[in-house]
Amino acid sequence: AQWYWDFGDGSTAQDTSPVHLFAAEGTYYVCQTVSNANSADTFCQQVTLGLSAVEEAAKDEPRYQAVPNPARDVVEVRCEAPALREQSVIVRNALGVVVATGFFPPGSTSLRINLRGQPEGMLFFTVTAEGQSLYTGKIIIQR
Repeated sequence: AQWYWDFGDGSTAQDTSPVHLFAAEGTYYVCQTVSNANSADTFCQQVTLGLSAVEEAAKDEPRYQAVPNPARDVVEVRCEAPALREQSVIVRNALGVVVATGFFPPGSTSLRINLRGQPEGMLFFTVTAEGQSLYTGKIIIQR
């Protein structure tokens, strides 16, 4: 059997499972033709490429940082710009167990989180809004 791919952007391939990177977002009409000495079959599908909803939300969200880092007992999670909507902060240990939580109300730029009692090591904090993860960072506990 012979394989032929037309990616709808001027690129083609003759592999059975090609990898193709499109140069830009947009809608493409991708076709695959498989043929042998007796016949050929073609399947085409419209493919739309763009940022996912999570990526769209994340690109508009400011970055976050934990200060001080390394921390001893209390860390302040800071946002570069005021939160546009309520955002939650979840701190997990290396096993994924939630060890602390907090909220950025709309308009705020910082949140203090008490980490007393946590052993030395690495923690991970995730900022979410409306169920979507916006940012994940690390906190080092060092005493």
